[in-house]
Amino acid sequence: MINNTPKQIISKKRVVDHGEVFTAEREVQAMLDLVKYMPHNINDRFLEPSCGNGNFLIEILRRKLSTVKLKYKKPIDKEFYALYALSTIYGVDILLDNICNAKKRLYNELLLFFNKSHTSQIPDNYWNSVNQILETNLIEGDMLDGLNKIIFREYSVPRMYYFKQKDYKLSDMIGNKGLFNDIKVKPILDIKLKHYLEIC
Repeated sequence: MINNTPKQIISKKRVVDHGEVFTAEREVQAMLDLVKYMPHNINDRFLEPSCGNGNFLIEILRRKLSTVKLKYKKPIDKEFYALYALSTIYGVDILLDNICNAKKRLYNELLLFFNKSHTSQIPDNYWNSVNQILETNLIEGDMLDGLNKIIFREYSVPRMYYFKQKDYKLSDMIGNKGLFNDIKVKPILDIKLKHYLEIC
């Protein structure tokens, strides 16, 4: 496992009840290596439909953040693009404790990134924006029998340092070429343009 989750199985009961077996780090790395550049592309969106405690999501974020570190030197650009990288990562799991753990791990990965590569103080409200994205992008839900209840927020960047936010039911997006690509349906919520430090 990646990070602080060495076990692939938490309990036999969870395996029986939910088929829960976490993917080991070696397999996560190998599978992401198959799509080569995609996990490093800040713009590419990823959905993990059975994300567990976030093994794939955390590695995708790491790869995206390595691109941010390489491409952007100004503190404001690092902050903005790290947040944008996070906003392109989505996960669903049937178990709430897995979702809570995945959120904590992604949050901590961003903390680690800034501790290692950022020289200036991160504004407090930056972490409010991080928490908001984690809240909308990592969802407790059933991908087999609850698509109508799963709502995803699309974060787009029509202007530098600003996010546009729209909410869609996952059931309305089924059949599209990719997550939020060529959506023909109306969003159920359309939020005005907001600065990256004011996402809510």
